[in-house]
Amino acid sequence: MSTTTNILANGHSSTIVSLLSPRVKTNYFNREETVDQPDIFDPAFVEGENDFLRLLQLFKTSGITSTVFYQFIPAGNLAYKEKLILQFSLTKQYAAYFPLLRGLLGFGRVAGLSVSTHALVRTFEVEIHSRSAKQVLPYFENIFSELWSEIKFKTALKKVMLVDEQVKKIQQESLSGLYQNLA
Repeated sequence: MSTTTNILANGHSSTIVSLLSPRVKTNYFNREETVDQPDIFDPAFVEGENDFLRLLQLFKTSGITSTVFYQFIPAGNLAYKEKLILQFSLTKQYAAYFPLLRGLLGFGRVAGLSVSTHALVRTFEVEIHSRSAKQVLPYFENIFSELWSEIKFKTALKKVMLVDEQVKKIQQESLSGLYQNLA
């Protein structure tokens, strides 16, 4: 053990050496210091900073999504690359389209993107790795475009169905009036 400790101690972290040595007690895993995460709007952010910012802007200005919460996780001991975690929900006006958006997000996923949904609270959580940030922006633009098209189609279809019901009602009243005049 001491040979390994001496070899590791030459130019390596004392924390690693102390973790290998059973005699030395450390509080490495019980640290209470907070990790200062960089601000997402800091110019020295990450390799995909502009793509992350454009993606956040898309979510905030889409008109479909609300409650956009994001967290940046820098590359470090546990994360190989930087990643952005977005949590969002649909606005009250479009909340009924939750199953549709969940279905659209299930098709044609981009590498480095993972999407999870929470059906009880009707929220989405998206995890994007910095290397795939360039491909994720067009993906979400396409998803939101398809969702808008579907919303417009369903709104127009509801109007057509309403007019069709009114026409049927008028036809029924006219036929009733005709039958009464003949009798």
